[in-house]
Amino acid sequence: VNWPQLGTIREQFISQNRSYRALEPKGFVIHSTATPGSTAQNIYRYFNDAYRASSAHYVADWLETIQMIPENEVAWHAGRTANSLYLSIEMCEPLGYNPQQFQKVWDRTVILVADACVRYGWDIGDIFSHNQISNAYQETDHTDPIGYLAKYNRTWNQLLQAIDAKIKEIR
Repeated sequence: VNWPQLGTIREQFISQNRSYRALEPKGFVIHSTATPGSTAQNIYRYFNDAYRASSAHYVADWLETIQMIPENEVAWHAGRTANSLYLSIEMCEPLGYNPQQFQKVWDRTVILVADACVRYGWDIGDIFSHNQISNAYQETDHTDPIGYLAKYNRTWNQLLQAIDAKIKEIR
Protein backbone atom coordinates (compact mmCIF):
# COMPACT_ATOMS: atom_id res chain seq x y z
CA VAL A 1 0.00 0.00 0.00
CA ASN A 2 1.41 3.39 -0.92
CA TRP A 3 -0.33 6.60 0.07
CA PRO A 4 1.69 9.57 -1.23
CA GLN A 5 1.09 11.67 1.89
CA LEU A 6 2.21 8.88 4.23
CA GLY A 7 4.68 6.80 2.25
CA THR A 8 4.91 3.08 1.75
CA ILE A 9 3.94 0.61 4.45
CA ARG A 10 7.14 -1.27 5.17
CA GLU A 11 7.00 -5.07 5.39
CA GLN A 12 9.37 -5.92 8.20
CA PHE A 13 8.22 -9.27 9.53
CA ILE A 14 9.14 -10.33 13.04
CA SER A 15 10.59 -13.79 13.64
CA GLN A 16 9.67 -13.97 17.35
CA ASN A 17 6.07 -13.92 18.64
CA ARG A 18 4.58 -15.44 15.49
CA SER A 19 1.80 -18.01 15.46
CA TYR A 20 2.23 -19.11 11.82
CA ARG A 21 -1.47 -20.04 12.06
CA ALA A 22 -3.83 -19.18 9.20
CA LEU A 23 -6.12 -16.17 9.62
CA GLU A 24 -9.12 -15.20 7.54
CA PRO A 25 -9.70 -11.78 9.10
CA LYS A 26 -13.23 -10.58 9.81
CA GLY A 27 -12.31 -7.07 10.97
CA PHE A 28 -9.72 -4.88 12.67
CA VAL A 29 -8.73 -4.17 16.29
CA ILE A 30 -7.05 -0.85 17.04
CA HIS A 31 -4.62 -0.64 19.95
CA SER A 32 -2.25 1.93 21.41
CA THR A 33 1.19 1.08 22.69
CA ALA A 34 1.02 2.69 26.16
CA THR A 35 4.77 3.33 25.79
CA PRO A 36 5.08 7.08 25.17
CA GLY A 37 7.94 7.94 22.83
CA SER A 38 8.36 4.46 21.36
CA THR A 39 8.58 4.50 17.58
CA ALA A 40 7.36 1.83 15.19
CA GLN A 41 10.96 0.59 14.98
CA ASN A 42 11.14 0.38 18.81
CA ILE A 43 7.92 -1.66 18.87
CA TYR A 44 9.17 -3.87 16.04
CA ARG A 45 12.37 -4.58 18.03
CA TYR A 46 10.35 -5.24 21.20
CA PHE A 47 8.27 -7.91 19.44
CA ASN A 48 11.26 -9.37 17.56
CA ASP A 49 14.05 -9.57 20.16
CA ALA A 50 12.50 -11.94 22.74
CA TYR A 51 9.46 -14.08 23.42
CA ARG A 52 6.63 -11.77 24.59
CA ALA A 53 3.50 -13.86 23.84
CA SER A 54 2.20 -10.73 22.11
CA SER A 55 2.42 -9.13 18.68
CA ALA A 56 0.43 -7.13 16.14
CA HIS A 57 0.03 -7.06 12.39
CA TYR A 58 0.92 -3.37 12.07
CA VAL A 59 2.44 -0.55 14.07
CA ALA A 60 2.18 3.13 13.10
CA ASP A 61 4.11 6.09 14.42
CA TRP A 62 4.68 9.66 13.20
CA LEU A 63 7.40 8.53 10.76
CA GLU A 64 6.23 5.24 9.26
CA THR A 65 3.94 2.23 9.34
CA ILE A 66 5.46 -1.24 9.63
CA GLN A 67 3.71 -4.52 8.83
CA MET A 68 5.15 -7.06 11.28
CA ILE A 69 2.94 -10.08 10.51
CA PRO A 70 1.20 -11.04 7.24
CA GLU A 71 -2.54 -10.38 7.14
CA ASN A 72 -3.25 -14.09 6.60
CA GLU A 73 -1.57 -15.07 9.90
CA VAL A 74 -2.87 -14.89 13.48
CA ALA A 75 -1.15 -12.26 15.65
CA TRP A 76 -1.30 -12.27 19.47
CA HIS A 77 -2.92 -8.96 20.33
CA ALA A 78 -6.27 -9.23 22.10
CA GLY A 79 -6.92 -12.70 23.51
CA ARG A 80 -7.50 -16.07 21.87
CA THR A 81 -10.92 -15.34 20.34
CA ALA A 82 -10.09 -11.93 18.86
CA ASN A 83 -6.66 -13.07 17.68
CA SER A 84 -8.32 -15.72 15.51
CA LEU A 85 -10.75 -13.17 14.00
CA TYR A 86 -9.07 -9.81 13.53
CA LEU A 87 -6.17 -7.85 12.12
CA SER A 88 -4.46 -5.44 14.50
CA ILE A 89 -2.61 -2.15 14.57
CA GLU A 90 -0.68 -0.54 17.39
CA MET A 91 -0.87 3.27 17.43
CA CYS A 92 2.40 4.66 18.82
CA GLU A 93 2.13 7.36 21.47
CA PRO A 94 4.32 10.47 21.24
CA LEU A 95 6.43 11.44 24.23
CA GLY A 96 4.73 14.15 26.29
CA TYR A 97 2.04 16.06 24.44
CA ASN A 98 2.74 16.36 20.72
CA PRO A 99 -0.37 17.08 18.61
CA GLN A 100 1.59 17.06 15.33
CA GLN A 101 2.98 13.57 15.94
CA PHE A 102 -0.41 12.36 17.20
CA GLN A 103 -2.08 13.61 14.01
CA LYS A 104 0.40 11.66 11.86
CA VAL A 105 -0.28 8.46 13.85
CA TRP A 106 -4.03 9.11 13.54
CA ASP A 107 -3.77 9.67 9.77
CA ARG A 108 -1.65 6.54 9.23
CA THR A 109 -4.13 4.47 11.25
CA VAL A 110 -7.14 5.87 9.41
CA ILE A 111 -5.65 5.16 5.99
CA LEU A 112 -4.40 1.67 6.86
CA VAL A 113 -7.67 0.52 8.42
CA ALA A 114 -9.81 2.12 5.69
CA ASP A 115 -7.71 0.48 3.01
CA ALA A 116 -8.16 -2.93 4.69
CA CYS A 117 -11.92 -2.33 4.93
CA VAL A 118 -12.12 -1.62 1.21
CA ARG A 119 -9.96 -4.66 0.32
CA TYR A 120 -11.96 -7.04 2.53
CA GLY A 121 -15.42 -5.51 2.03
CA TRP A 122 -15.75 -4.39 5.66
CA ASP A 123 -17.27 -1.26 7.15
CA ILE A 124 -16.87 0.53 10.47
CA GLY A 125 -19.03 -2.12 12.14
CA ASP A 126 -16.05 -4.45 11.66
CA ILE A 127 -13.59 -2.18 13.50
CA PHE A 128 -13.08 -2.50 17.25
CA SER A 129 -11.05 -0.89 20.00
CA HIS A 130 -9.10 -3.19 22.31
CA ASN A 131 -11.46 -1.87 24.99
CA GLN A 132 -14.50 -3.24 23.11
CA ILE A 133 -12.76 -6.59 22.58
CA SER A 134 -11.91 -6.82 26.29
CA ASN A 135 -15.55 -6.19 27.19
CA ALA A 136 -16.90 -8.57 24.54
CA TYR A 137 -14.68 -11.61 25.12
CA GLN A 138 -13.37 -11.03 28.67
CA GLU A 139 -9.96 -12.47 27.67
CA THR A 140 -7.98 -9.26 28.30
CA ASP A 141 -8.57 -6.20 30.48
CA HIS A 142 -7.12 -3.51 28.21
CA THR A 143 -8.97 -0.25 27.51
CA ASP A 144 -6.78 1.14 24.70
CA PRO A 145 -6.80 3.25 22.63
CA ILE A 146 -9.56 5.20 24.46
CA GLY A 147 -7.30 6.99 26.96
CA TYR A 148 -4.71 7.80 24.30
CA LEU A 149 -7.33 9.38 22.04
CA ALA A 150 -8.81 11.33 24.98
CA LYS A 151 -5.40 12.85 25.74
CA TYR A 152 -5.72 14.60 22.36
CA ASN A 153 -9.43 15.43 22.80
CA ARG A 154 -10.49 12.76 20.34
CA THR A 155 -12.99 9.95 20.80
CA TRP A 156 -13.36 6.43 19.48
CA ASN A 157 -16.41 7.55 17.50
CA GLN A 158 -14.39 10.34 15.88
CA LEU A 159 -11.78 7.77 14.81
CA LEU A 160 -14.51 5.57 13.32
CA GLN A 161 -16.00 8.59 11.51
CA ALA A 162 -12.58 9.44 10.04
CA ILE A 163 -12.10 5.84 8.89
CA ASP A 164 -15.61 5.80 7.39
CA ALA A 165 -14.91 9.02 5.46
CA LYS A 166 -11.63 7.54 4.15
CA ILE A 167 -13.41 4.32 3.11
CA LYS A 168 -15.90 6.37 1.07
CA GLU A 169 -13.03 8.40 -0.46
CA ILE A 170 -11.11 5.25 -1.49
CA ARG A 171 -14.18 3.45 -2.89
